[in-house]
Amino acid sequence: DVKAAWVRTAAMEIAKVKAAEYQKTLLAAYKTNADFAQAVKDAGIELEQTPLFTRGQYLPKVGLAREFQLAAFALKKEDPISAPVPTEKGYCILHLDTFVPVDPKEYEKQREEFSFNLLRERKNLFFSKFVSRLRLKANLEDNLRNAMPQ
Repeated sequence: DVKAAWVRTAAMEIAKVKAAEYQKTLLAAYKTNADFAQAVKDAGIELEQTPLFTRGQYLPKVGLAREFQLAAFALKKEDPISAPVPTEKGYCILHLDTFVPVDPKEYEKQREEFSFNLLRERKNLFFSKFVSRLRLKANLEDNLRNAMPQ
């Protein structure tokens, strides 16, 4: 288990360095050509395109990657290429292809549900942090392993 964890950590570090190199290459190619798909192809990188998605939506091949979505929604037309973003499967570089703004009429229809979900998410986050601080403060010991027969 330790070896597998170490290998995964080392692989992620290598992927991070390689992704940063690819990002520099893509930025340079994009500035001269302004065609991201062609820049990716010229760099010999695999291009994957996500469908249009909203915050918190499950994405194929990515899952529910919070960092991915935060980076995606931070992209702007003036700065359409992200820094390398960690996911469960490695690092990726995001490019803003299309942005569909919120429809005000649709937002008004879903405003209550959105507010409820946002409040629930914040409550859960606060509670998780609270419980973590309590556990650290209590200096709990795990005796479960000792109680289980080998």
